[in-house]
Amino acid sequence: MEQDILYTSEDVGRVEPAARNAVIVGTLFRLQPGCNLSNGEGRIDLKRFVHSVLDSARVGNQLSILQRIDRVTTVENYKPEDSFFLLYRHYHLSDEPQDDLPDDKYIYIRYERGEAIGCEHYVRGCRVRCEQCQKFFPCRFCHDDVIDDHRMNRYNVTTVECLFCKAIGPVGPRCAACGVSFCKYYCDICHLLCGIGPEGKPNYHCDGCCVCRVGTREEAIHCPTCNVCFIKERFAQHKCAVSIGECVYCLGELRNSIYPYMCLPCERHYCHIHCYENVFLTESRNYKCPMCRKLILFEKDRQGYERSMKQYHDAVQLPPQFAGVYVEYQCYECLKHFVGEKHVVYQCRSPTCGSFNTCELNLFRGTPSEAAAIMAEYSSAA
Repeated sequence: MEQDILYTSEDVGRVEPAARNAVIVGTLFRLQPGCNLSNGEGRIDLKRFVHSVLDSARVGNQLSILQRIDRVTTVENYKPEDSFFLLYRHYHLSDEPQDDLPDDKYIYIRYERGEAIGCEHYVRGCRVRCEQCQKFFPCRFCHDDVIDDHRMNRYNVTTVECLFCKAIGPVGPRCAACGVSFCKYYCDICHLLCGIGPEGKPNYHCDGCCVCRVGTREEAIHCPTCNVCFIKERFAQHKCAVSIGECVYCLGELRNSIYPYMCLPCERHYCHIHCYENVFLTESRNYKCPMCRKLILFEKDRQGYERSMKQYHDAVQLPPQFAGVYVEYQCYECLKHFVGEKHVVYQCRSPTCGSFNTCELNLFRGTPSEAAAIMAEYSSAA
């Protein structure tokens, strides 16, 4: 089985407890022909790697995945040379319809908790020195969490302290004294040291952003107007903005965040990818943008949502008191206003929309005949 883990348990035991961190370790596997996922038999492990660092910003979401087994891709589309990061993203962001195949036709990932070296932001074997205060910290985020009068300048970092031999030396991918590896990825421009590896967290330096981004250069497009990078699958869906603002869910910073982010389907608002994924793990099933109330579902999920809402609309038994009552309602997708008979869910009457992402505004103040006339106009326009 292929391993993409920088530090072994023996390595972790060589550093002081304060220099250790908790990580999520992922294992890719497939099933032997004819086996099913539920009985836990016939699993063939393919890769094992550090998936992410367990951090306070995402701890709820991360701990929940320890109980899960996720599909990564199909056996037909699996290539060992492709990283988990890209396989998972291509499969789950694809708008192509996905057939429901037998269990042994998929590649899966299971998760477990592990231990590594670093902080709650990074896996790395050293501490970096802030050139302004001359103090060592596990990373610039750890520095900024406790220092109030300045922020660490990532571009000015020149010196690190090895967590293994305690030697102080120049910043780089290895310790100049003992030769131990500090990371799997090192950037000589912004001095990012990341030990997770390309399977779980590939990195590249974007000259346009002037920082390292999560992902691969080949899979990203830099927008000079927004001054940020977008994954190719979602680039066409964003609308340029001078400022992308904060994550609409956690209100955390986006542009300088260590977490990848995305433009929501509303094309106006942005969020961390892990915040987006967390929406689908909660019981509320609120699939609307917190800001504009448009659906946050992409094409295939949106179609499924509209189908299920249509089935619910047609099947629900309305109470007698709804008869003869008309209301005004609005479609969040096209923003048009309509009049219709009172219901528990409303469908947009625009022939170019038809979404069920609507809301009731208030009772229609006109007469039933006036409401019927307005509704007839909708029907003739359709």
